[in-house]
This record gives sequence, C-alpha cells and structure tokens, in this order.
Amino acid sequence: MSEDAATDGAMSEAAMLASLHDIRLPASAAGGAFADVAAAGAIACVAAILVLGLLRLFTVRRSRGLSEDPLPLANGLTDADRRVALLHRLKRFAPDIFSRLRARLYRPGAVTLEEIEREAARHV
Repeated sequence: MSEDAATDGAMSEAAMLASLHDIRLPASAAGGAFADVAAAGAIACVAAILVLGLLRLFTVRRSRGLSEDPLPLANGLTDADRRVALLHRLKRFAPDIFSRLRARLYRPGAVTLEEIEREAARHV
C-alpha cells in the first residue's frame, strides 16, 4: 500500500479517537501532573494579562477637548475669575500666546478681558 493510498482513505476510528485526545506531556516526563497544572496556570496568566491590557486600552479616559470645557464659558463667573480661567487654558494649550500676554499682564489696563477671550477663541 502506498503512502498516498493511506492518506486518501477514511481515517480509522482508533486513529480518529487518538487524535481527539488532549495534548499532554508523556507520563515519563519530569514533573508529570504538576507540569501540566503549571503549564495551564502559565497560559491562564498570559491570557489574563492580555485581557487586562485590552481592557486598559479601551477604558483609558481621553482628555476632553477644549471646547467641551465649560469653565471659562460659564456665565456665572466674574470678570476676574473668567480672566484667570482663560489664562490657565492659554497656559496649558497655547503656552506661546500665554507667554506673550504674560509680559503685559500686570501693567494696568494693558491686557483686557476681551483680548484674552479673543486669543483663547483663536488658539485654544
């Protein structure tokens, strides 16, 4: 009987049942049942780490966009508080504009609230 004839024919019942058994270490292998349990535990740990990595990837909080931040847009703020809130936003999101305004910030009447709002609307 040729090799092709053996692969072309139907698989015997004994060969099929033998192929369905779990992959196990040989009984004479070092560790025996303990090695099987350790291998299963290692696979479970790797799977848990992968699942945790995926969960972390999909549940990381994204920083909100600037336009969604209601603080400087709140009507209840006084002009001074609104100025401070807008300057904080400029410092965080447009540091070059903030540094340009900071040079004139403490001069009386040098930087108006409208100018800060205009810069924040344009750059933030």
